[in-house]
Amino acid sequence: MPVVLPVALEQITHHYERLAGDPQVSQQVTLQADGYGYVTRQVSIAYPRRAYHALQPYPANLPDDAWENTYDDQQQKLRLVESLASFIHLENSQTWRLGLPSQQRVNQLEFDSVPAGGINYETLRADNGLLSAEQTRYLTQQNEIIYTSTPLDLRALVHYQRTAVLDETALKAYEGITIPAEYSFDKLGYVNTPALFSFTTEADLWAVEHSFTLYNDVSQFSTVASQQSTRLVGAITCQYDSHYLVPISQQDVLGNTVTMEYDYRFLSPWRTTDINNNYQECQLDALGRLLATSVYGTENGGQAVGFAKIADYPVSSSLTVEQAIAMATTVGYLQQLATINVTDMFSWMGCVSSDQANSVTADGWSTLLKNRFITFTGHIRSSGHLWARKNPQHPLANLLTEATRNPIHSVTLTADNYPATFDPDDSTKRLQQTGISLSYSDGFGRALQQCVLFPDGKAWHRESNGEISTTEVDASPRWAVSGRTEYDNKGQAVRNYQPFFLDDWHYVVDAAMRTNGYSDTHYYDATGRNIRTVTAKGYLRRNTYYAWFTVAEDENDTVGLEDIPV
Repeated sequence: MPVVLPVALEQITHHYERLAGDPQVSQQVTLQADGYGYVTRQVSIAYPRRAYHALQPYPANLPDDAWENTYDDQQQKLRLVESLASFIHLENSQTWRLGLPSQQRVNQLEFDSVPAGGINYETLRADNGLLSAEQTRYLTQQNEIIYTSTPLDLRALVHYQRTAVLDETALKAYEGITIPAEYSFDKLGYVNTPALFSFTTEADLWAVEHSFTLYNDVSQFSTVASQQSTRLVGAITCQYDSHYLVPISQQDVLGNTVTMEYDYRFLSPWRTTDINNNYQECQLDALGRLLATSVYGTENGGQAVGFAKIADYPVSSSLTVEQAIAMATTVGYLQQLATINVTDMFSWMGCVSSDQANSVTADGWSTLLKNRFITFTGHIRSSGHLWARKNPQHPLANLLTEATRNPIHSVTLTADNYPATFDPDDSTKRLQQTGISLSYSDGFGRALQQCVLFPDGKAWHRESNGEISTTEVDASPRWAVSGRTEYDNKGQAVRNYQPFFLDDWHYVVDAAMRTNGYSDTHYYDATGRNIRTVTAKGYLRRNTYYAWFTVAEDENDTVGLEDIPV
C-alpha cells in the first residue's frame, strides 16, 4: 500500500486593514524536508510595501499629512529569512524516536525589489535565484545541540548547546585593537566553530558553549546530577530523595547549600532552607492551595528574627473569610505568620444555618437536607434555588431566596513587620500592622472587584442589600474598592469602574455600580482589539489599525467627536 506524506509547499498571506490598496504581504516556502516530513530548509518572505499613492477617499480620522508620514524607505525592501536545520532520527524498531533537533542556522537576505517573474518554489531553487550560493547572506543565528551519547540512545539527554555569537562582521569592531593574551577569546570562554550549512567558503565563528547538564544513571531515572551555565562558572549539584522524585538539595562549588522539604501530596516544597540557614515555609490545604507563608532565621551575628514556624501557628482549613477579616481588624491583633490566605469557593451558592432553618419551621434543617436542597454545610444547591422559585408560598422558600450570594472571593492578610519588632522610641509598642486585601472573581477566574484596608476616614456607605449610598460617613475600618470590571460575551473588559472608599468590604451589586460608579467604557472590533474608549468623564480615546501603521488618538485629538456613534 502506498504511503503519502503531504507537506505544505507555499503559503502566501495578504493582510488588509480598511485600505484595499495597502496590504502587507508575506509568504512562506518549504524548500526541503527529510523523509519523515521534518522541514530542513524553508524561507519566510516579507514583501515591500506598495508604492506611495494618494488615498481616495481620505480616512476622516487621519491628519492631513499622516498618510505621507507612514512611508519609510525601509518598507521598500524585499526581505527573506532562510532557516536551515538538521534532525536526528532513531529508526530502530526498539528505539524509535524522531525529530531530535541537532543543528540550526538562520540567514537574512535583503533585496531592492521583487523579481519580475515573482517568487515561488521554482524561482527560489533556481541556480541564479534569490537563494543562490552567490547571494549575500547575513547570519542571524546558529545553534548546535550536543547529546551525552554518540551514537544517540533513546533517552536523548542533552549535554550542552553551542551558540554562535561572533562572526566575521562582528569581529571587524576589534580591527586595529591589540587584545592581551589573557583576554583572548578562548580564555574568555569562546570556542572556535565552523559555520554550518555554508553555501560558500565562510570563516569560522566564535561560539559559546552553555547549559551544561550531567545526569545520574538509569537506576536513578537519569535525573539531573549537575548543571553549569558555562565552563567559566562552577556547577550546581543536585541531591534527590530516596525515590528520585524531587531534588532535596542544591550545592554550588563553594559549598553553599539550599535544601527543600516536600509535601508529597503535591510534590511541592513546603520548607526551603537557604545558604544562610534562613527558612521559608508554606502551608497548603488538601487541594494544594496556599494557606499561609512564614519566613524566619538569624541576622546580625546569630540574632533570631522573623515570624513563627507554621507548625506552631497552623491556619485552620475551616477558617472563613469573615473570621479572618474580623480577626485581623481586632484591636491588638498580632500576626505570627507572614501571610494568611483564605478563600470562599462556595459564596455564590448562598448559605443558611441550622438555627435559621429551624426558626422558620421546627424541622426546617432536616427538611432541607432530606430533599437535598442544601449541603451538610448549609450551602444551597441549584435544586434548592429552583424549588424556592417554584414554591414561593412555602415558609422555607423565602429563607433560601433571601440568602446572600456573592462571587467567589479570597482574602490575604499580610504582616508588614515581624511580630517581635518594637518601636525604637517606645519599647512597649509593637510596630506590626496587618494589611488586608480582598479579591472577588467570576467563574473564569477573572477579577471582578478588589478591596484593600485603608486608614479610617470618609467613605460611602454600603447598604445591606449591596446598594451604595453616596452620602459620606465616617468609616472605621475603611476600604478602598477597585470597582467592578464588567466583561462582554467574549471575555473582554467592557467597563472598569473607578475606585472609591467604602465602609464595608462586602460585594457591591451591579445596579449600584451603574448608578453611582464611574467607569471607562471600552469598545472592540471583531478581532478583539480596543478601538474606542469613552472615559468616565465622557472623553474619547481611539485606536485605528492599518496594515502598515496604527493611529492612536487621545482626548485632545478627539474633542468634539465624543457623540459620534461607534
